[in-house]
Amino acid sequence: MLKKLILNKNFRIVFSLSWVFFLILAEVILGGGGRYLSFGFLTVRMLLFIYAIFYSIFFYLFWGQINKKIFYFIVIYFAYLFHGFIVGFFNQGEFSLILEDIKPLSYGLITGYFSIYVNSAYDIIKITKVIKICTLTLALSYFIVILMLFTGSINYAEFYAKQNEIGEISFRNNLLFFYKGFLYLSVGFFFYITSSGKINKILALFLALAVILTLTRGFILFTLLIYLVYLLFLTHGVGKKIILILTLIVGALIAGPFLIEEIGSKGESDSVRITQIEEVYKEINSISLIIGHGFGNGTEIRPIHMEISFLEIFHKQGLIGLLFWLGVLIFISREFLKINDPNFKTIAIPYYLSFLFTFFQSFTNPFINNPIGMTIMLLNIVILIKINSYKKVRNHDFSLYTNL
Repeated sequence: MLKKLILNKNFRIVFSLSWVFFLILAEVILGGGGRYLSFGFLTVRMLLFIYAIFYSIFFYLFWGQINKKIFYFIVIYFAYLFHGFIVGFFNQGEFSLILEDIKPLSYGLITGYFSIYVNSAYDIIKITKVIKICTLTLALSYFIVILMLFTGSINYAEFYAKQNEIGEISFRNNLLFFYKGFLYLSVGFFFYITSSGKINKILALFLALAVILTLTRGFILFTLLIYLVYLLFLTHGVGKKIILILTLIVGALIAGPFLIEEIGSKGESDSVRITQIEEVYKEINSISLIIGHGFGNGTEIRPIHMEISFLEIFHKQGLIGLLFWLGVLIFISREFLKINDPNFKTIAIPYYLSFLFTFFQSFTNPFINNPIGMTIMLLNIVILIKINSYKKVRNHDFSLYTNL
């Protein structure tokens, strides 16, 4: 146990034990938008974030030394936030709305805290286990609630009214619904499907079924597409790839008509997105094209947050904002491709696939610019940088890699 309290030859203070890090991670995966655990205007997520920021400042001032790449990312990210703030301020954005835009994005500053915890392959493997347990718990919870609604153990009218009041769930029909944290059903699928063993494959199918039952087109489509990327570029054996891809195609042809009928056209949802695109387009000018309108300046139909992450980023931070996120995609991809050791590559694959899913899913939904999706991005940045910082891989005993 003493070894777990040591970091870079310094003792961690007592309240920095790993369970706090895992509490932060589990709360994001299971907590959706964070409203279920709230105390007035404060949520547990906010309190954990405040703790992490203060601890990080204290730690780096008195004990540890931050990795240079992670430090540069935090500085660039802070500049990204400042850009949105200053443009919004000069464009006379309402201050309360500016703060409302900054609040979810400020979660990116927790990167330094993540970096404190991740110091060995053993730490990464523990994070993987927590993600797998939490995502499986999320899927099981979804199926249990569906079953209870189906059997009448949960009164649908009361459940509907309560969830509408909280605002974390949107309903598909009298049985199925969408929860903001369901992004992690797909994340869990990638973690299980890339793990060896029949049980992991069975659990991956279980999570895939949960994804399908969300009746969310973007989730189903991008989970399938990113899995195809994995089969084509990150697995070995041509025969295995052909069989798996043919199986996916046949499965899609069989299940496709049923899913299309169940999911429907989503006319109202599509109409809202189209209206937002039209409103953003009308407000483009030569200056906003480059720097955006700034935080606190939404559109008529969405004065605060939009359904499409990258549309909101473009509207508020222009091409500069989009280039920042493109840079994040390129940086994470480059760090992943730099990994030479096959065992480290195996550890990193589900993180990278989950990031790709979150990134491209944000072209239709709001994920990359809030804590739900941002957590996957930050884990990728920290884990991939730490793996590539370890230059002398001696053998395959990950427990010996203590200087990441």
